[in-house]
Amino acid sequence: MDMTDSGGSRRAFLKNTALASGGAWLGLQMSDVLAAGAAAAAHDGEHWQVLSAAEVAGLGAVADQVFPPSDTPGAVDIGAVRFMDVALGGFMAGALPMLQAGLADLDQRAQAGGGTAFAALPFEEQTSILRDIETTAFFGNVRFLTLCGLFALPAHGGNRDRTGWDAIGFESRHAWVPPFGAYDAAAGDEAHDG
Repeated sequence: MDMTDSGGSRRAFLKNTALASGGAWLGLQMSDVLAAGAAAAAHDGEHWQVLSAAEVAGLGAVADQVFPPSDTPGAVDIGAVRFMDVALGGFMAGALPMLQAGLADLDQRAQAGGGTAFAALPFEEQTSILRDIETTAFFGNVRFLTLCGLFALPAHGGNRDRTGWDAIGFESRHAWVPPFGAYDAAAGDEAHDG
């Protein structure tokens, strides 16, 4: 991922990535993702389950780098960090120590450059630091959790007000009416003939 891209091209990248690979992983882990999402929705507005305030701020800063705010809300406003907190307290609990170490590393990098906490740095300085770690497991996991939080079914957490779906042009329908495609037309006729 080229961190120098504008927010629009990042969103195009996210759309293509989500469409190409997200479905395969979610198909295998859907029950865990839905459970985490449901818990996130139930706990929205309450205390954080596993993350400290500093960790919430750090994850929020990284998530907003992945899906930055512009004329539409960014990852934090859409609820991605709330989803992360629940996931890290559940099906992604094994990743929590690695993510905490990654957040501490980001703060150390920010302090080495004369700053304070990573989350307190200006957006451009955060981008510069993330360029150095964008191929790490830490960044990959935060990006993955951000995408889950952005595009999850709103009833299950994240994707607040369907803003994530709106950003990629996803059309949500309660039900899809058959025939779904030309290949289904014959199957539908056979069912009515019997």
